[in-house]
Amino acid sequence: MGDKLWKQVERQHSKWLGGSGRTGPQGKNVPDVKHPFLAPESKERRTPIASLEDAMQQAENNAGGKVPVVIWHWAGGNYGDDIVCMRLSKFVKLIEGRGDQNGN
Repeated sequence: MGDKLWKQVERQHSKWLGGSGRTGPQGKNVPDVKHPFLAPESKERRTPIASLEDAMQQAENNAGGKVPVVIWHWAGGNYGDDIVCMRLSKFVKLIEGRGDQNGN
């Protein structure tokens, strides 16, 4: 039987981020990917979340040469707990110090 999709996703995320593989089931709370300074939690869905994709497209369309990000805030929540989203390819370029400030 082939690998479960979520395991494949974790492996791909590890490769993209320069990690050293999946942590695998440990019986304890650990990140999904072994990485020296990130604690990646990988998630997989069969279909995109429409509102997230729409927001990312809007950020990219309006970026004007800057790094497009989406910031999610829940009403009544602490702004410091908001979630920042961006394309993995841009994120990798930023953390690797490659490219310009736009992640290009």
